[in-house]
Amino acid sequence: MINQNETAVFFVKGVFPGSRGGAIFYGENDAGHEISAAIDYKWKGRLPVKGEVWRVEGVKKPFSRNPKTIHVKNAISVAPPLGKLTKQFLCEGEQFRGFGFGASKLDRLEAGLATEGISVRDALNEGQVELMSKYLPVGMVEKLVEAWLQSSESANIYEFLDNYGFDRSLAVVVRRVFKENVVSRLNDNVYRLIAFGTPTQSMWKKAEAAAALLGIGSQDHRRIAASVAQALYDRLADGHTATTLDELKPLVKMLLRTKSDALFEKAIRAATNEKLLVRCGDGLQPIGPASMEARVESRLVTLARLDHSSSYENLFSLDADHLEVLLAQVDEKFTERNGSGLNSEQLRAVRMICSSHLCVVSGGAGTGKTTILRAVHDMVDRTSGTVFQMALAGRAKERLEEATGRKAYTLHAFIEHLKKGKEMPGSKDAVVVEEGAHIIIDEASMVDLTLIHKLLGLLPDKVKICFIGDPGQLPPIGFGVVFHLLVGVEGIRTVELKKIIRQKDTTGIPGISRSVRVGCVPGLQMITSVEAFEGHAEGVFFVSADDNSDIAAVLYVISEKLSFDCQVLCVRRRFGDDSSSKVNRYFQYRLSDAQTCVHLARWGFFVGDPVIVTRNCYELGLFNGTLGQLVRLEGYNPVFLFGDREITLDDEQMVEVGIELAYGITVHKAQGSEFNRVVVPVTESKGLDRSLLYTALTRARLQVVFVGNWQAFARAIEAEPNVSSVSVGFDLRAAMAAKEI
Repeated sequence: MINQNETAVFFVKGVFPGSRGGAIFYGENDAGHEISAAIDYKWKGRLPVKGEVWRVEGVKKPFSRNPKTIHVKNAISVAPPLGKLTKQFLCEGEQFRGFGFGASKLDRLEAGLATEGISVRDALNEGQVELMSKYLPVGMVEKLVEAWLQSSESANIYEFLDNYGFDRSLAVVVRRVFKENVVSRLNDNVYRLIAFGTPTQSMWKKAEAAAALLGIGSQDHRRIAASVAQALYDRLADGHTATTLDELKPLVKMLLRTKSDALFEKAIRAATNEKLLVRCGDGLQPIGPASMEARVESRLVTLARLDHSSSYENLFSLDADHLEVLLAQVDEKFTERNGSGLNSEQLRAVRMICSSHLCVVSGGAGTGKTTILRAVHDMVDRTSGTVFQMALAGRAKERLEEATGRKAYTLHAFIEHLKKGKEMPGSKDAVVVEEGAHIIIDEASMVDLTLIHKLLGLLPDKVKICFIGDPGQLPPIGFGVVFHLLVGVEGIRTVELKKIIRQKDTTGIPGISRSVRVGCVPGLQMITSVEAFEGHAEGVFFVSADDNSDIAAVLYVISEKLSFDCQVLCVRRRFGDDSSSKVNRYFQYRLSDAQTCVHLARWGFFVGDPVIVTRNCYELGLFNGTLGQLVRLEGYNPVFLFGDREITLDDEQMVEVGIELAYGITVHKAQGSEFNRVVVPVTESKGLDRSLLYTALTRARLQVVFVGNWQAFARAIEAEPNVSSVSVGFDLRAAMAAKEI
């Protein structure tokens, strides 16, 4: 019957994923009837896999040639019920293949267990290996029980999450972390799930609702301990790895809906007893970040001490005189190639990199930080040294390769290659780093604690590391900071580059960027209205716009006066009239030709649209931050131009690389890129700070146009940057001072 509500449990025999997401899947129920179901592209859970049993709920209506397809509203993997589905699950499920088990073995096992008075399902659930080994080889039984319990556990996890209103996508990570007895542990304390929440407040509300259903009272130690962990996770979401008791108290009281100091103190004791936190000086930390910081601090201090030890050797094991000879040869080569050699700051930086186990190159935008890497590689060409260079973003990695002519990695990819090098040294893409190799991390100000911790944990003890970055630029998106804490620490070798060489001095951008970087509000070319803005010119301008104006429309007019030879850089991606998502919708509406549209999920992409890649794809040679344009359609497939390379992408590839519109992009996404002109909306916003404005400024070669509220602009520059208020648990200055250096 058309449009009839339907619930079905069936064994999945085939799955056909959709090109834009979702899937069609089919199979048989316990009565042998064929079932067909359709999940659309908006589905957030995982898709079915052939050989599983699923319960689906939805409306039965025609789809393609099948008049009785269930259009899914809810669906979940389940353990097979008694009867035919259990047999089908065991005989045809992919998880039971590969060790000789099949229909005849199942018949033998079923007949044997019947004489014992127990079903196959119950014997598997109870793990009765010895009993079942009377009828099948013990090795086969052990694998059969393992596969059954894993499948049942996964199904039970999905069912638990579904029953209590949690996102089903949590199942994979929860299973990976807890490994076994997952549902039992969650039934015992559902607040364990708050560690996996994003955003965390939403997870707390779901955990509270589930706890009430599971009989966990408001004064239960599990709840009050979890409130402290939740408050620490909320702080972690804002970048803080440490929190004082005074900062924590109002957050915990709000979660517990209490004004009682006594209950807060009880919560701290409960969280301490549950080992949900550690103390660090006057603050508290979640266990994970505290452990990461301790390991990173120890490793960095150990490397710094090597630079002051009597047994020290430089990168190439050369004496100082020989090193100076090589450096002079490299400088001479630079002069021949570029018409001028390295400046004195750059020479000091190259010398330091080649003679340090741990060092920092710090400098503002355009000071030639990347240039010194070419010199380091030229030094390597004259020696037997090894250098691995990397950056956080794909676009920054590409710029490294363009600047040096040498292979570079994204940090994520390098970490994965290192893992392969340890697990399978001879495999494709495996990287093995020997002691004495040099690791160079560019754009290091953007790298968070988690990535630094992972990297250091995979490197040999006496590797040599150089962090290159600008502490004035945007800090990491993830929690914790490392680079900012390294700069200026006594005992850690540092060279600061001050001479700006990228932008033309006539633009005024270098001087203005220096002012913003140190918190001084610069004098800009002020324009009182959008109508008065004349368009192309060199320099930095501020166009006043009323707070009530449609900022996206104002940005469009400014960009139009610049002949769209500019890039709009936004403070945020979503939730606001000045967000990149709003800018993209507005600009596309005004500019696009509705006759040349390619649909992808909820978006339509039109010929002429600028786009940005948001996920790395090494197979396609596209990386996070790469900008391009949709130039034409070939059949139903769009052709994009990235740099000087045309690439045709189908829908699945567009999803894989995360293609998004790029009329406006966030300042974070622009970090590592350069443009002739940038336009930056300025409104009251939590994310608007000195480092963001400085980063936006330094993305332009010729012209910067700020648009919006001058008071918000001035306040953001005069206030300390957001990174200065990030609380962390480790103190490199104190750690270095505690060592005999």
